[in-house]
Amino acid sequence: QELGPEFTATLDLGANVGLFNNRLNIDATIYNSISTDQIVLVAVPPTTGYQGKYANIGRMTNKGIELTVGGTPVKTKNFAWNISGNFSRNRNKVTYIAPGVTSFSFNGTSFSGLIPTVAVGEPFGIIKGSKFVTNAQGQRLVDSTTGLYANYVTATVLDPNRDWIAGLTNNFTYKNCSLSVLLDYKRGGQ
Repeated sequence: QELGPEFTATLDLGANVGLFNNRLNIDATIYNSISTDQIVLVAVPPTTGYQGKYANIGRMTNKGIELTVGGTPVKTKNFAWNISGNFSRNRNKVTYIAPGVTSFSFNGTSFSGLIPTVAVGEPFGIIKGSKFVTNAQGQRLVDSTTGLYANYVTATVLDPNRDWIAGLTNNFTYKNCSLSVLLDYKRGGQ
């Protein structure tokens, strides 16, 4: 079977606004894309003598928003302060794999019973397997009888994808010297 190209159809809606002689800039984008015929290494029966073959399969959606706000709150002859903040959120979902196929494991590191998986109705890149027993704050629990960490919870779907990410950059310039301070924040993901 011959491989064909991957296809992605995207609808973007965006705006870029500059205010106060471009001392305040706002850039926003909302997008919705559908990707089909992705080239994926799929497993084949061991009797073929191969570990897998590349095939065009699947359909996946991506929906999200990107927002950047920046400005120059202070600007004098010798000093400038530029600040920029960004935010992005992406939601993807596998909507189709192949006729009669609802999930499959894909190449990647499989360890401790954790298996990288593609599954219909789930985000791309989930991991099926087990995870540590934790409390509401995410701290691992200890078995009081043994003093060791509590056993794993099995048959779990872990989603490593972030809920959202954001960043804040401050640039300070005095004459020919510059200082940049960057803060990043990532929310979600297991």
